[in-house]
Formats: sequence, structure tokens, C-alpha cells
Amino acid sequence: EGHSNSVKSVAYSPDGLFIASASKDGTARVWDVRSSSKTNDQLQGHPTRILTIAYSPNARHIAYGSDDKLIRVRDARTGAAVGSPFQGHTGEVLSVTYSPDGRFIASGSDDCTVRIWNAEAGTAVGKPCQGHTDWVRSVVYSPDGHLLASASDDATIRLWDAQTGSSNGQPLSVVGSKRAMSIAFSADGRLVCGYGDGTMWIWDVHSATAITKLQGHSDAVVSVAFSPDGRIASGSKDTSVRIWDLRAGMALGRALPGHKARIRQVAYSPDGRYVASSSDDGTTRIWNTQSGSAFGEPLLGHEKGASVLTVAYSPDDLFLATGGSDGRILIYDAPGKHRDLSKEKTKARWLACCSEMNKQDGRVKDGGELLLWVPPSYRSGFHTSARVVIGQHLPRAGALS
Repeated sequence: EGHSNSVKSVAYSPDGLFIASASKDGTARVWDVRSSSKTNDQLQGHPTRILTIAYSPNARHIAYGSDDKLIRVRDARTGAAVGSPFQGHTGEVLSVTYSPDGRFIASGSDDCTVRIWNAEAGTAVGKPCQGHTDWVRSVVYSPDGHLLASASDDATIRLWDAQTGSSNGQPLSVVGSKRAMSIAFSADGRLVCGYGDGTMWIWDVHSATAITKLQGHSDAVVSVAFSPDGRIASGSKDTSVRIWDLRAGMALGRALPGHKARIRQVAYSPDGRYVASSSDDGTTRIWNTQSGSAFGEPLLGHEKGASVLTVAYSPDDLFLATGGSDGRILIYDAPGKHRDLSKEKTKARWLACCSEMNKQDGRVKDGGELLLWVPPSYRSGFHTSARVVIGQHLPRAGALS
């Protein structure tokens, strides 16, 4: 642990070896997943709050936006500033993302604009992308990098030419919808958006038409994610997670219950077999997308009363990282993934598994693999079929200004 205020965003490096985190304490931090150690020393001159963070596709740089209206780019390894801060927004920077080729950075702000920046030169590409009439909470590039989509509290999605920043047609909107809260592109270029009225809409961005309306949540859909095979996961303020079949235009089974407070974020595992959900109830849950059932017990570890604000899978599908309002970042082994820890030069860290203890010999195995041995004096208090947590929190890491 190391942040002294809420962790607003976490992002894995493309190679899965590092995690970047953004916090309201005014720091961005980089964590080495293998050694659980800092990657650079803390720097001075932090902005008030860092609200969003993203890795470049080549893992060399980190871009983050803050409430001082600026975007900063840092060397991911050394923490050194890469050029001067990007200036142009007149409000807080709520979202940043890199283009798939890494040449551009897009940002959304509560000044109601979207901006596109030359990532290397740090200069704005064209004029501000104007048209939204309320906060821009999310920006995302299409898989081919040709389009940029933005979602706003004005209940519209706007599409922009990713090279020039010019508007690409009329805004995407549906009558009666409230706040476009979360957007994601599928691998084939379709766009899903979750709205404040509990609905989701699938859009064909080329024809600018709504394809399918998905209904089932009873409150705002705050997070959406596409699986590699085109299914959709959604998390809502109604405390539930749902899995949707895009082709059929309907939910796969019932809502996934278990959380006791609003969902903050949902994330698919890279292989599409699991969905992770983080919640204001202080837990993260793992769901088997095939059976629609919970995988093991909830993941715990954040302080009592803290919200788990963000969750992310590593690109290699081995780890799951969460960030909370308590300033902690926790790393868990992803479900069904095993590593030979004897070959890793690492300090203790969070290790999670889902296994049962043999009450006679105290052995805990997973798929025939011995994970640990429980001494006799502790066996009576050991809950079988529970998620076992071994180790400690990540130590304080270096901070980026």
C-alpha cells in the first residue's frame, strides 16, 4: 500500500509486469508485479488529485489527467517527465486513453470537451472537439484506431475522426435516456453504452444507428465490458452484475447477486471465462461466465468500510488488481491460474486461491497441487471452500508527480 487517499484508476502495462495507479492523494504510482517493489523514487510538485491513468501500447510511457486541468506523460520506468504538461482543458480531466498505435492521446473533461493530443510532441491535434453540453466522463478508441467515441452526462455519445478531431456525424442518442456513463468497443467495432436509466444500447458506429436495446437493470449502468467473443458484462448501481448475449440481444440467465452495494467496475479476464466486479461493499467478486455462478468467496483485503473503486486483469491473465478508497492496491492470483513461486524472486504479496482443506491431514490442494499445510491447532477455524489469502500488502511504491 502507499496511497493516502482513494485510488481512482489502475492500469496494467501491456506486458503485464507493472501496474500504474492514480489517486486523489495527488500521486501516480508504478508497481512491479514480480518483486512488489517501487520502480522509482517519489517526486515532488504533485497536482491536487489524479483522476485517470493509461499506459502507452509499448509500455514505455504513462499518461494521467488531474483536477488541475493538465495531462502529464511520464517515463514508466524512471518516472521522468516526458515533455511539458498538456495544456488546453479548462476543467478537470476525467478520462485519458492512448490510440492503439500509441501516436495519440485522447482526453475527456468536465469542461464538456474532448481533446486529441500528439503523444510525442505534446501538442493538441486541431481544435477542441466540441458538441457535448455536460461532463465527458469516458473516451475510447475503436479497435482500428480510426474513430474516437466519447460518453457524456448529456446522455449522448459522439464520434470523432481520430486523426483530425472533427465530428463524425450527429450524436448518438435515444429518447428518454439519462447520462451516458460507460462505453466500450467490441473487437468488430460495435459500441455498447450503459445509461443512467438502467438501459444499455448497442450502436453500429458506421451507420450511426442503434442496433439493440438491453434491459434488465433497475438503476444506472455504471460499467460495461466486452468479452473476446463478443458477450457483454454490465455492472449497475442496483448492486447486480449481468452477462448479455449480443447476438440474441438478451441476458444470459438471471442477474448475478451477491454484492450488497453499487457496482463500481466490471472487467473480463483475457480468456473470457471470468468476470470480476468491484463494489462499494468493499469486496471484489469473480463470476464464471459459463455457469453464471460465483467463483469461490468474495475477495477481501481492503479496509472495513472502504469501496473497491477499480479492478483490472493483467494481460497475461495471471493476476487481478484492485484499488480502493482506502488507498490500497491489492493483487490476487487470477482464478484457475497457477505459478511456480519457487522460481520467482518476490517478496510476500497477496495470493488468492479457491480450495478445500483435507480435515484429516490439513493439506490444501487445488487440482492436485499442494498449496499449503494447515497446522492442527488452526484447522478448526479454517473455513473450507473459502478463498485463502497469504502474504501482505504491496509496500510503498514510488510516486509520480
